[in-house]
Amino acid sequence: MMKEAGIPAAVVMELVGHDSKQMSDVYTHVGVEAMQKAADSLPDFAT
Repeated sequence: MMKEAGIPAAVVMELVGHDSKQMSDVYTHVGVEAMQKAADSLPDFAT
């Protein structure tokens, strides 16, 4: 949630105690709302 809120990755890693980006990536999950927002930002190629 912090990464989706725009908190820098380094700050998130420090707060949760991850020592590496690889470890942080294992525990980072993209939420449905973030996926929908990303999909909505794509141009409509159907027209």
